[in-house]
Amino acid sequence: MKNDFSVDTSKQVKNEFLKKIRVPLGIALLLTGIEVAAGIWMIVRRMMIPQWDDISIYEIGVRGLHYLCVICIFVSLIKVIYDEKPFSHTLVLCVRTICGLYLLGSILLPRLSGFETNYEIFSFGSFTLIDGNFLIRGLLLYVFSEIMYEGFSMQKDIEEIL
Repeated sequence: MKNDFSVDTSKQVKNEFLKKIRVPLGIALLLTGIEVAAGIWMIVRRMMIPQWDDISIYEIGVRGLHYLCVICIFVSLIKVIYDEKPFSHTLVLCVRTICGLYLLGSILLPRLSGFETNYEIFSFGSFTLIDGNFLIRGLLLYVFSEIMYEGFSMQKDIEEIL
């Protein structure tokens, strides 16, 4: 019986996956950072000058949902760069948070004045129970978060073995 394994106790070099995506990751981090700053500036400006006549409450809700999602993405990108690992608990948590925001938005946003969509679910006259656009995004992100969680678990198992 031949034993073809070695017992190497030297420190293992981290996976170099960030080198492959360094430029797109840097651009994504820069653009999401700018969008987070712009979203914060929009909120501060709207609080100082309370003129909401130009946009509907529905549009404010959609923009708020968008900025919350961008903040989650920005945090997860920072975590990926900091850990130098493709999967992390924070990344899975951020995707699940965005999923929850979209699912909640699919139910709450149709209740706001100015609601418009091209994909309604359970619609009766002017009443719409669920916005299908946000529901599909939320469901797809849920499936994606489960896949990411499995990747995180596998990555954790491999690190424990090594």
